[in-house]
Amino acid sequence: MFRRYSPFMYIVGVFMVIGLLTSVIKNPSGLALPVIIFAVVFYLWKFPPKRFRGGGFTSGPSPRMKQQPKSKTAKFRVIPGSKTDDEEPPKYH
Repeated sequence: MFRRYSPFMYIVGVFMVIGLLTSVIKNPSGLALPVIIFAVVFYLWKFPPKRFRGGGFTSGPSPRMKQQPKSKTAKFRVIPGSKTDDEEPPKYH
């Protein structure tokens, strides 16, 4: 469902819209530079140039990477502790 905001957030939002409209009415060209920068960044984010895209995925391992073994089986050891064999809770409780 939709998230409900507090009345304070609605008041802040109204003030933001009023301030934005006031700045556009007083100086319309002052908003042009931020809009242009935002548009360029958004366009490059959605459609990056081919040289910045990366190589993509290839099938199989690349020749630079060596074949490493999957994993070794771990050898577990029991470390003898100093706890008593009783079923009593620890002393710090």
